[in-house]
Amino acid sequence: MKSLLLGALLLAPLSLYAQNFEGIIKFNLEYEITDARIIGTDLNKELGREITSYYSKTKKLDRYNTGVTELFNSSETTSRIREPNGSNLIINVATDSVSIIKISDIPTNEVILGCPLKAILVQYSDSTSTELHYCEALKVSPSFFKNYKLSGYDQIISRIKSIPLKTYRKSILYNTIYTAVDKKEMKVDKTIFNYPKDLEWEVSPDFSCFIQAV
Repeated sequence: MKSLLLGALLLAPLSLYAQNFEGIIKFNLEYEITDARIIGTDLNKELGREITSYYSKTKKLDRYNTGVTELFNSSETTSRIREPNGSNLIINVATDSVSIIKISDIPTNEVILGCPLKAILVQYSDSTSTELHYCEALKVSPSFFKNYKLSGYDQIISRIKSIPLKTYRKSILYNTIYTAVDKKEMKVDKTIFNYPKDLEWEVSPDFSCFIQAV
């Protein structure tokens, strides 16, 4: 169960990096349990109820209220996750067993943080799907994700070229809703993206078998 829940950390909103946006975006998380096997699980406690995402020109760091942090560097094909229990995991994001079947434009009336949004529906080979409501004013560089194949991030960002401010992921075990609640454009202190140099890292097992799709 721990691996299953940790795998979801890799499916945070597709705002992993915006070349033309530097600053901080905060998201609230909500969950809808859809599988009886995890009824009674406190997903807010396990996965978090809030994410603060820090963006620089080359890196992005997600800080969960649970104490977990995830760092993605544009020059790498991995994501580095630190857990409060001391575990330090390297996750391969350059491959995924789940593929995108179709991406479609869908109507939306969402306005978040003063930005009218557009939306797409992403359908996956495992019968899961995701709605992404994005702000065209918050630009994303598709080239940053050319090797980020996990959950089809490279294809999605190439399509919308923007940061989603709301994501509704429908999966097998539970659905997740990410909604942006605050945004600040600013130069982020570079030290935020620096993990201690003496950390010992463990290469994580393949989480693709746990991930239900973004």
